[in-house]
Amino acid sequence: MPSEQLKFTYFDLRARGEPVRMVLEVAGVPYEDIRLPYETWHQQKIWHKPFHHLPYMEYKGKKYGGLYGKSNLDALRINEVVETCADFITDIYEHTFCVTDDSQRARLREVLLKDVIPMYENYLIRLLQENGSCGHFVGNELTLADLYTYNILDAVLVEDKEAVKSWHKDLRKLRKTVESHPKIHRYIQSRPAVKF
Repeated sequence: MPSEQLKFTYFDLRARGEPVRMVLEVAGVPYEDIRLPYETWHQQKIWHKPFHHLPYMEYKGKKYGGLYGKSNLDALRINEVVETCADFITDIYEHTFCVTDDSQRARLREVLLKDVIPMYENYLIRLLQENGSCGHFVGNELTLADLYTYNILDAVLVEDKEAVKSWHKDLRKLRKTVESHPKIHRYIQSRPAVKF
């Protein structure tokens, strides 16, 4: 018999799991937040789960949210932003966690800070401006695109705590807009402190 409560399983990291947690918070969906220690995840028995990797959810099949805009064009823009953020987080990961040599890691971090991050930020800024610089990517309501971008900007701050000082006003406005949502604000105040 499947559990009545939604279970969300991911590492004890923000990374790819945080946007999902934020969506669940905004939707007001009760869920069990299962956080696996990154150092021991390979010992967990996740291989029988969908796609054989994390994150994954177990639920009764009910659709939650309302964070996908009001039209197919809204959904298209949201997909564009979400996929951009997925590429962005992959680049951050590849420039920080996939290298064991310290000198190579330092060189890749420099490339990340000087080239990779600004490239993605500029793209996201342009999309925010196309929506009137209102703090959202689509319309005037919180969407999945806003949550994904908020999460990726958190990842940037992990790599460069001073980055926020040089961010374009539209990126700062998006962060402030997301943080001001009452459910997100409450969640951010209560979530565990993790690095990435």
